[in-house]
Amino acid sequence: MEIIPGRGAGPVMIGDHRSRVEERIGPPRGPLDRTPFVYATTPPLVITYAADDTVELVEVGHSGEGARPRRATRGSG
Repeated sequence: MEIIPGRGAGPVMIGDHRSRVEERIGPPRGPLDRTPFVYATTPPLVITYAADDTVELVEVGHSGEGARPRRATRGSG
């Protein structure tokens, strides 16, 4: 997923209307009465909408696992 700082991530850009976002990526999962909204994309997108239902903030979800260290094998330095 391409992340463009100050602009958006993947199919969601700052200023997009919520209806257009949901046409592209489907409805959010979880409660619809709370913000931010989490969408089932890969990686998950967490979107906050302004009062006029336009995208105000796009966050890219992360599991927190990070990269796993490589195990040493026999004969490796």
